[in-house]
Amino acid sequence: MHKTRLPNTAFALCALLLCGAVLGALWSVRFLPLQDYPQHLFIAFATATADSATFDWLKHYDISPSLAPYNLCYLIIGGVSQLIGIEAAGKTFLSLIILLYTGFVLTQPKSDQSESIRAPWPLLLIFPLFFNQIFYMGFLNYLLALPLLLFALRYTISFATSTNPKSQLALLGPLMALVFLAHPYVFTVYLVLGGCILWSHWGSFNTMVRLLKLFIPSGLMFVFWYLQLPKLDQPFVFSWWDFIDGTLTYFALPFMGMRLTTNIDSITLALWAAIATVILYSLWRARDSIAWLRPSLMLWMTLLTLVLFCALPFWFGYYSYFNVRLAPLVCLLAVVTFSVLPVHRIGAAVIMVSCLGLLAIADQRHRDYSVETAAILPILEQMPANARVFPIYEDSSSAQFDPTFYYQIHAHDHHYYHTLIGGGVGPTLFPNPMLPVQYKVGALPPSPNSAQGLAQAYDFVLLRSPKPNMVNLFSEVMQPIARSGPWFSFKAIKH
Repeated sequence: MHKTRLPNTAFALCALLLCGAVLGALWSVRFLPLQDYPQHLFIAFATATADSATFDWLKHYDISPSLAPYNLCYLIIGGVSQLIGIEAAGKTFLSLIILLYTGFVLTQPKSDQSESIRAPWPLLLIFPLFFNQIFYMGFLNYLLALPLLLFALRYTISFATSTNPKSQLALLGPLMALVFLAHPYVFTVYLVLGGCILWSHWGSFNTMVRLLKLFIPSGLMFVFWYLQLPKLDQPFVFSWWDFIDGTLTYFALPFMGMRLTTNIDSITLALWAAIATVILYSLWRARDSIAWLRPSLMLWMTLLTLVLFCALPFWFGYYSYFNVRLAPLVCLLAVVTFSVLPVHRIGAAVIMVSCLGLLAIADQRHRDYSVETAAILPILEQMPANARVFPIYEDSSSAQFDPTFYYQIHAHDHHYYHTLIGGGVGPTLFPNPMLPVQYKVGALPPSPNSAQGLAQAYDFVLLRSPKPNMVNLFSEVMQPIARSGPWFSFKAIKH
């Protein structure tokens, strides 16, 4: 069984400082640059206020919050919102995730290779990697599941060889349940990586039986749950991104400042290059003292995840980003793999300073994006609660992000209407049967393909970065209400 590492004071203080820097980057702005975040807040807010007479949620939606897979995020945010409001609840949820990572870093167990290593300095890279590709996509459920997965893998490795497996299972069981409730996809990843743990004990009959007793019922439970899910009325398709211009380029985004096809951030690139230099130099220095030619279990997990990232389709059935959402997990597992490296104090200082620099860049990115998003506020302030709202985005990109991969990063901004003003309905709710909020039968608003049709079906139409002829077209059939930055709003004329 692994021993718990008591980190030295310098390492612990550095980890806590970086945790504070991440929290600062989350709380220093009002609007965070997470693409799907506004819709997740809307779902959590509707779940928490479903019975409120102030809002007309139940006119349009079936709302059924429950402790079910893919619902943990909404239960946490919705519950906290009752105490501190929905905006602060969303940031509290993200803060919980970084606190989980911090706990993981500060409790890294010792391995046979790392007995003489005073501190796992490469683990500090988890903090700048928190702001990864999937973070900016705003996949909140997935983001929560990742640190839980790391803990689950750690305790599974310990469980396999523990002399007291029942005590280990008392920790591992709830962790597995939390991973499943946070995001079922990550639970399947856990089972796949569990295969690496099983393989590492090949030939040890009792250990393999112990692990199979854990994995087989878990896998059967997942299959049973998946088969009873309602089927979507959509084609079940498979498709892959272009490997170079799509998959690999997407992987490289965090190391280029989240911009690669245009305006690479040279400072971000330089800081990651400095970190890579420290890692490579540490590998070279440890070539005689650490058996790096003997692949470790964590290395096998990293390589397997990388293979899955490269080989799996982008579209898998009804679900997109199926393979590329593994990108941050590849990096996290690689960081854990490198954590056994003995890093010279100068290298440790380079890692720490580079991490602070990367987090400062992320903080500025968030500030600039928040200014862009805040342009919608004067529009929303002119709208009453419980309205039917139709958004049209001619351009939903941001100057802070790569326009190829994040061309829709502002495409859910209109959902701030449902959380900041409250109530109402629009046509853009995720078509996901696992969500606790679903359109009532027959309540899905129409999407007419004419300005006249939209004027009849909706109370308000919001345009972002429209062409002049579109503004003129809606001005003829609706009442212009407000303009702010790239936004225009129009109100239906009731006769």
